[in-house]
Amino acid sequence: MNDEKEVAQKLEEALRRYGADYGFVVTDKSVRKLIDGSAYATVEVKDCTPKKLAEAFMEVGKVIEQSDDGMECVAVVGAGVANMNIALVVTKMGKDKVEFAATANEGLIKQNTAKHAIDRVEKRLLLVSPREVRVAAISNW
Repeated sequence: MNDEKEVAQKLEEALRRYGADYGFVVTDKSVRKLIDGSAYATVEVKDCTPKKLAEAFMEVGKVIEQSDDGMECVAVVGAGVANMNIALVVTKMGKDKVEFAATANEGLIKQNTAKHAIDRVEKRLLLVSPREVRVAAISNW
């Protein structure tokens, strides 16, 4: 839980720093609303390097900022219908895991853009979440 709060804090900092450049309204109220509606995921990963993570982001979006050691990354990823809605994604790599936090503006029709942005990056990392494995197993029966 402490890791999720740390990643959420980094997402808020990135939103305040880069949000206006990508169409987000950056006021205290709007940032709080975006953070409350953000998506989080922790993915168990083996053999994931900072280079591989950056390459995955570059395939589906744009890396805005990366720490000197490459363990933390801020990027924008297109998601939603036709990948036209921008999501701000923050990652933090651990020993055998990658933590994601993402947020995006949602209109009248909710597209779960932040969740889909995380899913797009996961797929580029060739990761399969347990939820997807279960769905695939059930649909094959």
